[in-house]
Amino acid sequence: MNHLFILIIAIASIVLNWYIARIAFTGNVSDILPDSSNTAFQFYLAIGLSLISIVQVIYERENYNLKRTRFIREKIQKYLRKYKVIYSLKGNLELLHLSLAILVLEDFERPKFIRIIENILRTKTRNIAQNDSIDDIDSVTILVNQLQDLAINSKEEDERKKLRSIIKKINCSDQYVTNVMELFNTISRLDKDFKIVEANKYNEK
Repeated sequence: MNHLFILIIAIASIVLNWYIARIAFTGNVSDILPDSSNTAFQFYLAIGLSLISIVQVIYERENYNLKRTRFIREKIQKYLRKYKVIYSLKGNLELLHLSLAILVLEDFERPKFIRIIENILRTKTRNIAQNDSIDDIDSVTILVNQLQDLAINSKEEDERKKLRSIIKKINCSDQYVTNVMELFNTISRLDKDFKIVEANKYNEK
């Protein structure tokens, strides 16, 4: 997307430079003005509107990505500070990242006030990791133990296939698997760039 944005700016600069050169050469601004009586006006208008639309879409997309990344980063920092049991997965960093991905998704889909209602109603799955647990800390502990057991018992040799099969055991929905893997990829990249797991190891709430 950034390359496309740069390309659009470059094209716009070339056009602007051509306009300025044309004015300097002829000395008459009207030489470059489109004539509304022919197709030139419609052509210029269409090009202009298209460029504006493309730039707007790129800006909104980039803005969304920044907000999404910031949200995920803040969430995983919070989890690492609050649920120290996650660090028992430190020996398997991919499994640790997977636990964070699951927590981000479940926390997003079922915010705190929803989980409070679930606890009052004593639903089958509740708390942050959506399992049969006492509270959020117990919920994360159960999730961590579950991930460790599933990883040990998995017969998949390919690491990506293993992760997908583990997620599938937790929730059989294909969309759920896809969403968790997308978050896993984002979290892995963030941790590689900012060393978030190590940075929050000794930090408390």
